[in-house]
Amino acid sequence: MKALQVYSGMLVEVLMLFQKPDEALEASYESLSKILGCEPFEGALTDKSIPPLYVIDREMERGRDISRRTCEEWVDCAYDFHGVLIQLIGDSILFWEQEGAWRSETFRLFVEITNKSMALEMAA
Repeated sequence: MKALQVYSGMLVEVLMLFQKPDEALEASYESLSKILGCEPFEGALTDKSIPPLYVIDREMERGRDISRRTCEEWVDCAYDFHGVLIQLIGDSILFWEQEGAWRSETFRLFVEITNKSMALEMAA
């Protein structure tokens, strides 16, 4: 779960470099869907599926910090960094599936966490 939150922060940070971060976020989800070969799980999630906002915020900040430090080297290539990051997230979800996690549910958790992370960042 922490990895999803860190990835979420990394993605939100790089999306803030784009003209329209909200549209870039939707495009990110579409790219992940293609990599994963599925859509996010559409069923109900339990209250305990998603961590509280203060936990998401803390872990998201770790991811944002990683992106800031990494983007210093990719400053002229934000789109390339975004592509590598999306592939990393997709590959991680596929790996976790081999370990017993359900692909579409993990994708859904990532979407929910990332939407909350984006809302926190836009509100700041």
